[in-house]
Amino acid sequence: MYQLGYAAFWAESGFTPVEQEVVFLTISRLNGCEYCMAGHSLAADKLSNVSGAVTDAIRNDTEIPDEKLSALAKFTRVMVEQRALPQTRDVEAFLAAGYGERQILEISWPLPSKP
Repeated sequence: MYQLGYAAFWAESGFTPVEQEVVFLTISRLNGCEYCMAGHSLAADKLSNVSGAVTDAIRNDTEIPDEKLSALAKFTRVMVEQRALPQTRDVEAFLAAGYGERQILEISWPLPSKP
């Protein structure tokens, strides 16, 4: 089931490959899954061409140097922590960063439950 959803997210989401990895890296970090973090870090570095500074910032839970990707990671964090029920201010900040309403829904479905 997870693989099917993962493949659909890659193929059909409105996110770029870099943005997709930011979503998955953020979720992996929040869930504390070292296996997922390693796999998505490798994919980010080798397949999606995510900047090393962005990947390192997510791994280390520090500020992401790209403003739009930082907003994406912050909103993804909210979606995980609030179980896909963001506050209005969180939605407004995400939309103000240049993302759309459809992308809110796209972030909500790949959220695995915490181990």
